[in-house]
Amino acid sequence: MNIKELKKLVSDMSLEEKALQLTQYPVYELDEKTEAVVTGLCDLGGIDREVLWRTGTILNAPNGETAQSIRKTRRGKGIADPFPFMLDVIHGYRTIYPVPLAMACTFNTALIEDCAELAATEASCDGVDVTFSPMVDLGRDARWGRVMEGAGEDPYWRKTFCGLRRRRGGQRVQHDGYFRAEFARVLSAGVPCVPRRTARDVHEFV
Repeated sequence: MNIKELKKLVSDMSLEEKALQLTQYPVYELDEKTEAVVTGLCDLGGIDREVLWRTGTILNAPNGETAQSIRKTRRGKGIADPFPFMLDVIHGYRTIYPVPLAMACTFNTALIEDCAELAATEASCDGVDVTFSPMVDLGRDARWGRVMEGAGEDPYWRKTFCGLRRRRGGQRVQHDGYFRAEFARVLSAGVPCVPRRTARDVHEFV
């Protein structure tokens, strides 16, 4: 699809369709047979459950069978793909590795890359299209739980080791042409204020 075709597609969409493309719900809201461990607020917010079939992405499918079942149901309703399935694959999928902070302590870039590739292979073969990894925030406050998802306090090491290396490992694998490793960035992860000098000297390394 070229830019002209994409612009026409977007211009032909209703406001509701555009809003739904920016909406994401966990898989158990579509498939009631899916076993769910709900740890927070679970509320559709007044949205008709049938409307959820037209959302843009979906979270936390437990396996490839569930993903394929949901895709089949969507097609039966006349809704075409793509419909990316997203999941946190932080330190392994079926095979579990040490947390990223511990992996960073090995200083073994080849090992990190190989682990990322295997995690991506397992996840993509089980229906995952997009994973939120690596987490490249600069964790300098241990009170923040996601410190364990990063590579430590040094911006250069974070970039060269757990940034580019793990991302490169994850993107070795292509599933249906669009398996992606996404960066969880510092400003999107809840940091309310980053001083200008800190942003320039530290976070621009990414």
